[in-house]
Amino acid sequence: MKISEEIKFGSTLALFDANPDRFLAEGYKDANTAEDRLKMLSQIPEIKGVDFYRGWDINSENVEIIKELLDEYNLKPAAVTANISSMREFTLGSVCSYRSNAFIFFN
Repeated sequence: MKISEEIKFGSTLALFDANPDRFLAEGYKDANTAEDRLKMLSQIPEIKGVDFYRGWDINSENVEIIKELLDEYNLKPAAVTANISSMREFTLGSVCSYRSNAFIFFN
């Protein structure tokens, strides 16, 4: 198997947004639109890929707009992260949990 000699870099869009967390729910800076964040990301020459958070950055309502913006800013989707770490139904684990009661919310 031949490994590409070109190293590719990507980034999450979260770096270019308000970055809310448990300490500051409204975030540490002003929120930006998806277009603003993609435009900022595209200004870093080494970055060619984008990591999206499902539900926050990309969803069924904006996926077509995101596709157009990726083309416009010459970026590629690198990953779509399933943001289950902050969802109550996964408190006991997810599909890989060894706990028999991990799926109590699904029954």
